[in-house]
Amino acid sequence: MPKTYTALTVANATAGNAILASDFSSVFTNLNNMRVPPSCHVYRTSDLTSYTDGTAITWQAEAHDTDDMWSSGTNITIQTAGIYLCVFKVQTAASGTAMTYAAPQLLVNGTAAMQLYNASVFSGIVSQGFVTYVASFAAATTIAANVLVSGATSYTIKGGTLHTTSASSLSVTWLGQAS
Repeated sequence: MPKTYTALTVANATAGNAILASDFSSVFTNLNNMRVPPSCHVYRTSDLTSYTDGTAITWQAEAHDTDDMWSSGTNITIQTAGIYLCVFKVQTAASGTAMTYAAPQLLVNGTAAMQLYNASVFSGIVSQGFVTYVASFAAATTIAANVLVSGATSYTIKGGTLHTTSASSLSVTWLGQAS
């Protein structure tokens, strides 16, 4: 459920006027929602084998989700409008011939929004990279991630436990209101 943020006014906070309970209610709601902002972090628990170049990655687990943004599948769906920091971290492995590049890409409503162009390819077999993106999103905006890879015949998106270097992940965290 989207979090709410009420514009605060100073009409009652003038000399001689009482501050009303409704004024405090708005302050407390805003502070509580800022204390636990909308945020979601999903990741792969196992390898996604036979990955097809440019296909949105399916996520398997969540580390946290404070605003019901993910239940399963490829997309995180923004519930509360605002400015967000998005981070996509990926490790790609090739089998067969070496890959020439692997470029992580963030998708907003299915369209590429940010891409890492010179991703590192270690020994032509393993590539690690991450993309960060800050933008203002409306409610119902979808965030997904893919990798554009080239050079090998078969690719794997690495999974693992949340804090291993091989676990590919996607996160979004609300930074504040857009206006």
